[in-house]
Amino acid sequence: MEKVVDSLNERLNKMKNIIVAVLLVLGCLTGYSQTVKNSCNWNETVKKKCKNDLKPFHYYAFKITKITFSGSSQFKEVEVPLFHDAEYRFVFNTEGLHQNVKIEIYDKPASYENRTKIYSGTSSERHFVFDPPKSSTHNRIYIDYIIPANSSAKAGVVDKGCVIFYSGFKH
Repeated sequence: MEKVVDSLNERLNKMKNIIVAVLLVLGCLTGYSQTVKNSCNWNETVKKKCKNDLKPFHYYAFKITKITFSGSSQFKEVEVPLFHDAEYRFVFNTEGLHQNVKIEIYDKPASYENRTKIYSGTSSERHFVFDPPKSSTHNRIYIDYIIPANSSAKAGVVDKGCVIFYSGFKH
C-alpha cells in the first residue's frame, strides 16, 4: 500500500511541477503584450474631403500607404500610372500619422540616378493638393515616402499610421 501511495505522490508532484511551468510560461507571454497605436483614419469624412478637393478633375484612383514606425528609417515608393495627354491633381491626406513623413514626387523610380524631383513636402501639412505641371507627368510618377526612425519608440508600443492619396485627371 505504501508503494502505491508513494507512486501517486510522485506523479502528483510531477504534474504539479508541469502545471507551475506552464503557468509561468503563460504569465511571461501575457506580460509581454504589445499595444498598437494605429492612427490611420480612412472614414467617410476623409473620403468626401479628398474627393471634393479633386474637383473639377475626374476621380482616377486612390492608394492607402500603411506605415509602421520603427527604430530605423524607412523608404516606401508608390508607382502611379498616368494617361499621357491628361492634366492631373493629387490629393494627400496625412491626418493618420503621428509623426512627420517626407513626401517627394519624381518622374522616375529611385533606381534611376538622373530622375527629376517634381514635388517635395512633409506630412505636417495634414491635407494638401498638388497639381503637377503637365510637362512632368508622362506615363507615370513615383511618390516616395521617407519615414524617419522613431526615436521615442516605447517598448511594447507599435505606432502605425497611413497616407491617403487620391488622383484625378482631365483632358
